[in-house]
Amino acid sequence: MKIAAYHSPAIMKSLPEMSAERTQTILSLRVFWHRIFDPCPTLESSALDARELFESFMDDEYESGRPYDWTLHLRLLDWLRSQKKHLSLATNKEIQLEMAAAAAYSWCTSDLSNSLCLLLQLKGWRETAIHAVKYKSIFSAPTCVLVELEQTILAKSHQFKIASNKKELLAATWQRLPED
Repeated sequence: MKIAAYHSPAIMKSLPEMSAERTQTILSLRVFWHRIFDPCPTLESSALDARELFESFMDDEYESGRPYDWTLHLRLLDWLRSQKKHLSLATNKEIQLEMAAAAAYSWCTSDLSNSLCLLLQLKGWRETAIHAVKYKSIFSAPTCVLVELEQTILAKSHQFKIASNKKELLAATWQRLPED
């Protein structure tokens, strides 16, 4: 079984009860549940059926073959927008903020480049963005804060800037995340 198959609830349900593969898949999905919902408690509490939402999204992600990287929460937000029954979740400002912060924090903890700063603006945001800074030392945690932008632009897609310091970050050009 391919490693990515451990991330599909549909495949998990097709595996024999009490098999090692099924147990492995259940554990893997539990990790992803916490990765998605722990930093986004409003999403979990606002969803009518968080389990159904999670399973449908994870099956779609498995089918897409995309990597499970720092953009996972942004892809979830796009997925929510594409689902009529979840549209109210995608337009909830608190959920958007939690998901943007979760993506930024994930970038801080997983990016191995020398870049230290990230500025992330979600699709539809105009005056605000999330500013994230990686660890300054082994004794400090990454920081993610909502900031007001000096130049207001309407983001037509999720976009970000990455740099080594704040001065470079302000001068950097926006990069768009690919859309499906």
